[in-house]
Amino acid sequence: MVILHDDEYYRNRIPEPDLGAIRNFWRFVWNPDKRQLLGRSGKEWALLGLFYLCFFAVLGSLFALQMWISIDYASKLERPFLLYGGLTSRSYFGGNFPLFRQLDFDSPDFNSKKKNI
Repeated sequence: MVILHDDEYYRNRIPEPDLGAIRNFWRFVWNPDKRQLLGRSGKEWALLGLFYLCFFAVLGSLFALQMWISIDYASKLERPFLLYGGLTSRSYFGGNFPLFRQLDFDSPDFNSKKKNI
């Protein structure tokens, strides 16, 4: 079976001349002969950008749908942990460790401690 190619195929198959390491790199970054940036033409960059735009739109939609379902489910649960304002977990480090200070929001001098929060 013989596969025939046109002249454009054979012109693209001609190897580029070796210009040295640095000049080869700069030719890869911008090739003025083929008008390519990082080895891709403008049309190829546009198609790649369109693909990633669609991909991340679907990915973001799935994330938003999952968050909506989760928040909708959690909002319908009974919340006994909100009934008692002073009910918090205790620290293993004791009351002297400044990161785990217990704050009593109902105390009258809470407003004086509010500046430390």
